[in-house]
Amino acid sequence: MRFRDTRHLWLIANLLKRRLAERYRGSALGVSWAVLLPMLMLAVYTFFFRHLLGVRWPGDPAATDLEVALRIFLGLTFVNLAGEVLTSSTRLVLEQPAYIKKMQFPLPILAYVLVGAAFVQALLALGIAVIAGLLGGSGPPWAFPLILAYSIPLIIWLLAASWTLSALGVFLRDLQHILPPLVTVLLFLSPVFYTVSALPSEWHTLMSFNPLTLPIEAGRHLILGDPAPSSALWAIQFTGAALAAVGARWLFERVQPGFADAL
Repeated sequence: MRFRDTRHLWLIANLLKRRLAERYRGSALGVSWAVLLPMLMLAVYTFFFRHLLGVRWPGDPAATDLEVALRIFLGLTFVNLAGEVLTSSTRLVLEQPAYIKKMQFPLPILAYVLVGAAFVQALLALGIAVIAGLLGGSGPPWAFPLILAYSIPLIIWLLAASWTLSALGVFLRDLQHILPPLVTVLLFLSPVFYTVSALPSEWHTLMSFNPLTLPIEAGRHLILGDPAPSSALWAIQFTGAALAAVGARWLFERVQPGFADAL
């Protein structure tokens, strides 16, 4: 977050609160769905992948039902986080024409709100996973804050992607249709249904470039003791994400004067 963006922390917090409230507005259970949905999905993964399909985890055929479900659940949690940010970013500015007409409104903070709201949802799912791991007898009680630390580079990458896609989405409306299938491709290019160590060695370096690999593999290691990613990978991902965010923010501010005309 840029220093000048800290002046808008109150605005970011209010917009974030409103976005989270709108997600479950009108539903009978309200925000309770934020906790119930991850629990329901964890149960579905356990039944579907283990009892219906009989899936065995690559490299660990003796893994229990809970361990296989948690591995898939962790992977899908981070992919869903990225997918929500990527697909929503293409419409982020387009859906706020009133803000565009207000020259004093800081449009770049919309990316903080979008990524923050998606990350809050992911945090609740990760909390369910950590608790399930603890009840299953695996994972230390401090796994949750460490998973958050490993997620920092991904969050910065998503901010960079949001600024880029939201700016380009104003001028290239086709991005709204291109991103959903690309997110499906991202699902299979990320270690959701497998682990990097199970892949041929020549794929390991390529997989390390995927921002989702680090938090998924680190989360599994912290909860289930799977092979952990290299400690140097965090520094590399963080540096790359920070540079990408600076470039994306510059691009957003460079093309922002043309938003009103494009709409």
